[in-house]
Amino acid sequence: MANTGATSPGTLANDSSIGTRSWSDVNNAAASDDSYAYATGNAGAITNYLKATNFGFSIPTGATINGITVQVEAKHAMQMGGCNFLGVRLVKNGVIQTTNKATGSTTSSDATYTFGSTSDLWSNTWSKSDIENSGFGVVVAFQIYSPILAYVYVDHITISIEYTENTLELAGTSSASVSASGSGSISSSGNALVGTSSSTVSISGSGSLSYAQWNLAGTSSATVSVSGSGGNNVTYETTSWLAPTLQESNSSVGTRDWFIGLGANDASDDVYALSSGPDR
Repeated sequence: MANTGATSPGTLANDSSIGTRSWSDVNNAAASDDSYAYATGNAGAITNYLKATNFGFSIPTGATINGITVQVEAKHAMQMGGCNFLGVRLVKNGVIQTTNKATGSTTSSDATYTFGSTSDLWSNTWSKSDIENSGFGVVVAFQIYSPILAYVYVDHITISIEYTENTLELAGTSSASVSASGSGSISSSGNALVGTSSSTVSISGSGSLSYAQWNLAGTSSATVSVSGSGGNNVTYETTSWLAPTLQESNSSVGTRDWFIGLGANDASDDVYALSSGPDR
């Protein structure tokens, strides 16, 4: 699995869909630098949402979202009473979601509070486009319990995304077949077909199909089939005793043809590359 790391928002705003106490200096919550967004209140006052969006995430195509972690660095300033997290909700395509992870209270010292986890989807489903959307983010609200005017401060808000890249591992299977087709652009990397008794990769379609580093180590047979009018590129490894078979039907390529080239020749591992050959 992979993780984006804690990422700061590009946009911060006051959202009045909850509470009555608005946030000031909202952009100060974009970095952990002891400059604060803040709200004031007393006697059970509820703040508006501090809304953080536009995180600029880039998720690999085909990746599976496993979990979302929100961290809020915050504190309060008051002579007595306390300040509780009242609302911590994700924002999907600009819409505040229903699942509320708010729990706990702030203290008078800066501390980082964590909501969600690397395996927590917040009772929702998430795609690459959802996460990369500028309207993805989080809202945070507090309730202030103090008999006199008190302050709640937010220094920084971050989100991190845990995801699994679209890799294929069929270790130890008796047969493994992978096919790709379509008029769009399809890419895949890091796929493993280790220890199979037969392994076949079939590629066809009028679009651009790109596969990199297919591992066919230890197989008893290995076949790569290439067809279609688009550009195709396959690189894979196999053991030294097994030369892969190329089945090619790509007449529309014209003067370009396909070839098998020996990329490395040592006792342990030979690398064969199928690629679009030079004009000839």
